[in-house]
Amino acid sequence: MTMQSSGPSQQNSLGPKKKTSMGVQVLAYLIGSCFGLGIITAIGMTGTPGIILGVLAVAGSIIAIVKVPRLRVLASFGVIGGVVLTLLGLGAVGAEETAQARAQANMDEAKKRRLEAEARATELALKFEDLAASSKNEDVLALCEQAVSAGGIPANHKERCGTLLYAQGQARLSKERSEGLRYLALAGQIESSKRADAVALAAKTERDALRDDTNASLKDAQAQLAAKDITNARATLNAAHKRIAAALQSEPNDKPLAALQQRLEDLTQKVEKEEEKQASAKRRADYIKESCAQVSRTFGPSSKLSDLQKDELWKSYKGKGFAWNLEVVEVSEGMLGGYTVQFKCGRNSPSLIQDIQMSFSKHARATVMELQKGAVYEVEGKLTNTSTLFGLGAEPL
Repeated sequence: MTMQSSGPSQQNSLGPKKKTSMGVQVLAYLIGSCFGLGIITAIGMTGTPGIILGVLAVAGSIIAIVKVPRLRVLASFGVIGGVVLTLLGLGAVGAEETAQARAQANMDEAKKRRLEAEARATELALKFEDLAASSKNEDVLALCEQAVSAGGIPANHKERCGTLLYAQGQARLSKERSEGLRYLALAGQIESSKRADAVALAAKTERDALRDDTNASLKDAQAQLAAKDITNARATLNAAHKRIAAALQSEPNDKPLAALQQRLEDLTQKVEKEEEKQASAKRRADYIKESCAQVSRTFGPSSKLSDLQKDELWKSYKGKGFAWNLEVVEVSEGMLGGYTVQFKCGRNSPSLIQDIQMSFSKHARATVMELQKGAVYEVEGKLTNTSTLFGLGAEPL
């Protein structure tokens, strides 16, 4: 039996397959191209091209949203990207315009300064033309000083200006050294027969001034040292040292400056010794006030204190510094390295062997090698331990 379908065919029930039109594809490619080119432009070029491509991306994306629902998500990103590119382009254009305006302003300012300089030079040239050989030196000097700063002295007036400025500097040195040096510096800038003289006199004046200042600093530092004002004495000497060192770099063979430097170094050594004395006095202010013999008897075999009492009392002595006159009993190498020096508390100590034993590092070899058995030395150290049998233990400061 032949069966016939009463309904539409399967193909018809599913409906015709929809195809994307060529126009939509072109539009999608346009959006992608504008977006891609916009990114490249924003990174590498920005400016007006970025604005144009950004606007095209926005426009194309909006059309896609309206016409092709399936591309709405992609087109929405296209709108956002296009807006960002447009803003970046606008920012770049604004920055470029600002830079151009700044460059133009700088050019205008430079042009203005150049024109003003040319006007001043022209005015000075006219004034120099009006000068006569009989013109007052005061008027000529003022014009020369003005012209040096402007750099516009005519060739036929350089000799006269150089001579006048040099003479003025020479005259001012004894009364106003800074003003004299200023005039000499101006004379040194002019090509004239006095140029070399001006430079040499200025250099000599500065060296003489440096010597005067250094002698004054030495006098001040000596007074400060006498008053035990070590901090200010050190600051005064350091400042003078810097000035002399800088001068000797340019004039290494200047014997008077070298002699001043030696005087500074000699006085600096005295200041350093006083610093050491003050530091030592400050340390000794916290030293143990009892004598070596008193402390030794307190903790030695003849002590009337119990071991418990000694342990408690030792807490107030351990780590404390001392400065005692001690007699050397023996010097030997330590069991764990370094050196050991045995001392008695002076020649009349009742101890049979030692009152105090000090440990020195291996770096103190030169010091311990100079110690003589039986000799008495003033020793600075700090207490480290105590023992009824071996006495006090200490290390040097």
